[in-house]
Amino acid sequence: MASLSLADLRYKYYLNPTPPGPVEPVLPTLTGLRLHLDASSLSLADGAPVDVWTDKSPNGYSPTSTGGLRPVFKTNILNGRPVVRFDGSLTQNMVFPATPSAIMAAATAGTILFVKKIIPHGTSETLSSFALGAWGTMGSTDHWPYVEGTLYTSWGAQGRTSKAGVGAAMEVAKAYCIVSAPLDWRIYFGGGPVFHFTTDNTVQWNSTLSATLGRDLRGSIYFTGEIAEVVAYNRKLTSAEINQVGAYLNTKWGVPWAAVA
Repeated sequence: MASLSLADLRYKYYLNPTPPGPVEPVLPTLTGLRLHLDASSLSLADGAPVDVWTDKSPNGYSPTSTGGLRPVFKTNILNGRPVVRFDGSLTQNMVFPATPSAIMAAATAGTILFVKKIIPHGTSETLSSFALGAWGTMGSTDHWPYVEGTLYTSWGAQGRTSKAGVGAAMEVAKAYCIVSAPLDWRIYFGGGPVFHFTTDNTVQWNSTLSATLGRDLRGSIYFTGEIAEVVAYNRKLTSAEINQVGAYLNTKWGVPWAAVA
């Protein structure tokens, strides 16, 4: 075999270096991070069941599932990246190893951002649970949406809030943000202006039931759809901080994000 000359080596390794790959988006470093689930961090084959969704935060609150209740890993779904898909008709769901109160460290405020979509599935489509169940103390079930297309949710709150006419909007993947703080509960659909808010809010986290992913607190209503990423903080993020995380989700998953004021 012919040997390479010094000139050949210089040409091969110096004049024509391997071009760098695309820069991977990185979650902004913000204080108060309590939970970080990222479908693109899972190393599974397409269609494989998800036993454990590893929490990337330092806290280790990884939800788990077993047997036929396990959601599945689907590749190349959102911006070329994978998602975790839940089939509510099969009661697929995951359970966290702690209550919402423990996960959020009994905080007096909280902020969550997540990328998800609901998948229409016939008549039960109108009874789709919020992907994250049992996070508030309201005894009624969350619906995303209910029969008439109304959103009902009590994330991080003592009471349940509602917003009519949003069913169709949830059938498209988008980044959501919910803020729960004293006298301030807000939700954003893809950033931009506040989608819904109430000043009648008391922050509370469920301290008796394990937090769930893919079903409501009672285990009677299940989520059918896809989740790409979930990021939760145990404080009220500023608008600038929300926009940092929203821009990260926009770049990574290709979902719209308009700056919040």
